[in-house]
Amino acid sequence: AAGAGLQRKTIETSPARPSSAVAYTVASRAEEIALIARRLRERHVLQGVPWGDMAVIVRSGVSSLSQSLQALEVPVSVASARTAVRDEYAVRGLILTVELALGRVALDGSAAVEALTGAIGGLDSVSLRRLKAALRHEELAGDLNRAGDELLVEALSARGSLATIDNRVGRRALRLANSIRDAAAEATAGATIEELLWGIWQRSGLEKPWFEQSLGSGLVSEEANRHLDAIVALFAAAKRFVERTPDAEPSQFLDAWTGSDLPEDTLAPRSAADAVAVGTPPAMIGREFDTVIVAGVQESVWPNLRIRGSLLGAQDLPSLIDSVAEESTTDKRADVLHDELRLFAQAVSRARSEVVVTAVSNEDSLPSPFLRMLRSDDPDGLQRYPLSLRGIVGQLRRDLVATGSAAAAAGLARLAQEGVPGADPEQWYGLAARSTTDPLVDLTVDDAIVRVSPSRMESFELCGLHWLISEVGGGSSNTAANLGTLIHAVADDPQIGHSPEQLFEAVESRWGELQFEASWQSAAEKAHARDLTARLSAYLEDFDRAGGTLLGSEIDFSLPVAPALLRGKIDRVESYPDGTAIIVDLKTGKRDPSSDAGVADHAQLGAYQLAFASGAIDGLPDDLVLGGAKLVIVSKGTRTSDYAAPHQPAFTDEQLEQFRLRVATDATGMAAPVFVAQIGTHCLDPWTFGSCRIHVIRAVSA
Repeated sequence: AAGAGLQRKTIETSPARPSSAVAYTVASRAEEIALIARRLRERHVLQGVPWGDMAVIVRSGVSSLSQSLQALEVPVSVASARTAVRDEYAVRGLILTVELALGRVALDGSAAVEALTGAIGGLDSVSLRRLKAALRHEELAGDLNRAGDELLVEALSARGSLATIDNRVGRRALRLANSIRDAAAEATAGATIEELLWGIWQRSGLEKPWFEQSLGSGLVSEEANRHLDAIVALFAAAKRFVERTPDAEPSQFLDAWTGSDLPEDTLAPRSAADAVAVGTPPAMIGREFDTVIVAGVQESVWPNLRIRGSLLGAQDLPSLIDSVAEESTTDKRADVLHDELRLFAQAVSRARSEVVVTAVSNEDSLPSPFLRMLRSDDPDGLQRYPLSLRGIVGQLRRDLVATGSAAAAAGLARLAQEGVPGADPEQWYGLAARSTTDPLVDLTVDDAIVRVSPSRMESFELCGLHWLISEVGGGSSNTAANLGTLIHAVADDPQIGHSPEQLFEAVESRWGELQFEASWQSAAEKAHARDLTARLSAYLEDFDRAGGTLLGSEIDFSLPVAPALLRGKIDRVESYPDGTAIIVDLKTGKRDPSSDAGVADHAQLGAYQLAFASGAIDGLPDDLVLGGAKLVIVSKGTRTSDYAAPHQPAFTDEQLEQFRLRVATDATGMAAPVFVAQIGTHCLDPWTFGSCRIHVIRAVSA
């Protein structure tokens, strides 16, 4: 090879002996990674060693180690592909958009959520909730009541569905919907997969922000670089596919792309920032570094004494060919140990100046015997002041708050002048001025109205902060609430019989409307639904035996009670042979009062009685006498019944006037600029599950 020219000329080098070789043993994997990050940063900051002149070598687990170091703001590079490009966040969003445009993936609720929260949609969970809330408000204004996921599907598929939501969230969703439609039109016109991807990428508007972020430093920059690398690799693969098979359909590329389980080798250019090399010993052959850290040197991991080639019996070939007596298992393990030792020596020899070997020692992990060949040191000596801007800011802020240190304040001021994130007190959580001090509803304005829901009055009276968070969209729906809505719909359908089998069959026919994270959750909730329908059947059959007549179900009413507008929906109005009527509210939860005394001042039942007495319920006979209101709780029973039905007697005129005053008082409180957290009676109670806990529980960082 030496005679082939200068490009093949052999370069003779004599390996330099590292000036330092030390081993550290720590108590956990997290401490080991923190120690590695600390040592790399010390070499970079204090000794001026470039990131690219350092390496971390591990026997296995390159991907997890590199991600952990990136989280500690150590720039890393991995020679081989860590994961398939298709699994990258940026690529998943782009591919899903193409599949929706081609109709390969049905646009249902889960696909809509995934597309909107992907890279192309760009919404986070809070933005998605705001979009659902805006769509629901428009839905309710049109006297419809579809679920949020159904509205998302319509918003992405029907033109004009998002035209009236003129805010940042609505515009992002509209951009995604238009991009899907444009891609579908391009595909119909015969566009290649490369053209489809390029069109979606250009319409996403992600190129400029990701490029600007990639020019910075820190976690955001690393993330942007990773996104751009994945996008470039995707386009390179699409370009090769089109060049090789110009007449192939885009779906063929998607089949091959999504069906591969292995990381794809790519010649696409990747970001070449100065970074620490992370890899296995074979990946470091032929390379030299100033500093090498050999991590995870554990017993049974390094050395790994498992005999190689045992599956195909390659180790027996010499004995079969030369008729040599078979070696003992001990000799084979000794050969493996020698190979492992040579691999360890090869890893250590990559260093010119410093070698650091790390291992974990605890009940589950033991250090490798190889550590005995190096000088051990105490890792506690490495726990000094942080050497990253993010770490220094955190430490200085902690010192300033804890001790009022003038030095910490001066350090933060200097960092703030340089624009370091988090150093300026204006960026600290809890110190910003209130965005507004205006009331939720200005009652000084003529015709000001506070909309009051009967089902939310007790929530407000219990804790104003909890009510506010739920009212502005900070609450969350759960499976129990969705199942309760389904039970209500079945109970109010006059075409469904009252037997347990008929009720459960009706619920089961609509089971697909509910979403579950796992099949076992669906099975458990279905068993619960069977119990609820059995208890509901017991009530309906008792109602039939008593000669009851259903006068109406799901009856809307609206009643002005200055400054409030009391609006609600009554589940059932029933009449009995004695000439009295009972207002019924069906409950499927477990925390409702089940005794008559518990519902004596129940706000929701009281609101229904006030609406009845004020003539706000349409469609009822004029001579009807109200006999009170009751809850029908089908989630629990009593000693004599499969359900609980606590009764609230009919209000007197005085009680009706008192309740009218109660509604007005609640409305005034709901319009206020300040909402008080009831810490002692509600917020910190573990059984109330209040949304207000997010404000009253101290943060972990505190």
